[in-house]
Amino acid sequence: MNAIIRLRPYQGQKVVSAIELYEFLGFSLNHWKRWYTKNIINNQSAIEHKDYELFIYEEKGSEIVEIALSIDFAKRLSISTMTEKGEQVNQYLIDYEKEHNKMNELIKITEHNGSKAVSARELHVFLEIKTRFDKWANRMFEYGFTENIDYQALVKNDQTLKREVLEDYALSMDCAKEISMIQRSEKGKQARQYFIECEKELKSLPQPSQYHVPGSYAEALKLAYQQAEQIELQSNELKKQAPKVQYFDNVLQSASTYSTNQISLELGMTSIALNKKLKEMCVQYKQNDTWFLYAKYRDKGYTKSKTHHYTGTDGTTQTKTYMVWTESGRLFIHGLIKGNEKSA
Repeated sequence: MNAIIRLRPYQGQKVVSAIELYEFLGFSLNHWKRWYTKNIINNQSAIEHKDYELFIYEEKGSEIVEIALSIDFAKRLSISTMTEKGEQVNQYLIDYEKEHNKMNELIKITEHNGSKAVSARELHVFLEIKTRFDKWANRMFEYGFTENIDYQALVKNDQTLKREVLEDYALSMDCAKEISMIQRSEKGKQARQYFIECEKELKSLPQPSQYHVPGSYAEALKLAYQQAEQIELQSNELKKQAPKVQYFDNVLQSASTYSTNQISLELGMTSIALNKKLKEMCVQYKQNDTWFLYAKYRDKGYTKSKTHHYTGTDGTTQTKTYMVWTESGRLFIHGLIKGNEKSA
């Protein structure tokens, strides 16, 4: 489905920019204020904070008006124009909702042990895999995923067999994305894009501790909209910029830690291939199913150890220590792999 108008994440929902809709409909910017005043602000059937959010602020002495529209309200505005372009927007938004709802029904994002998770069985069905579920899942996990970190077995007691039987696997979002990519199919691409969109929506939810306290309600709305807008703009800008600029933007902006799975996706390879490459280059070694750095790299601040708590099959709380990469470690891997590719 080709996008004819952008849908942006805002507080866990998708919204449409009123000015972008107005421009797509082919109306003159000279009449923008009159149009939004009549069709949005003074529209008796429109409810603020439900159908739209209004952001008014000053910039360089000029009043700037931004309006975020709900999808339903954007459809109503589009169809009310009684134009061909209005019909196009309305149909596009209808198709988007159908596709999005269909994906939500097929692959649900749920909570598992405090994190977002995906059912491996639902993913198996959506991807239209012919191989039996358990065999397929075991083969996927051989791509370098770690049990109780990337995935966790969900079992139930079978009274007939008098033993526990496997019911499903709870996959982390990163694991689900990579498994989708591994399929190298159109369904795999759709699933991966769906998970990316879900993550964007989750990240757009308000995180009060990360922002300064706004002085007014209008400023709060403005900040929330600008942050969602900034995420979208940065994503688009990365695609346009030169590889070197894109590389530094990708690697240096965040203060988080990263799993090998996340870094391997950035480099266009699987985590098992990246782990193997780092092992061959004498960067890391494996001991008791856990990766460690060789002494040469150990004190450079490339990694941190994290402890993962999970519930074992016997109901007891278990722990597992694993290695994650810091920002400088992520930078190190990017440089190492890209440098190796150039010399090859």
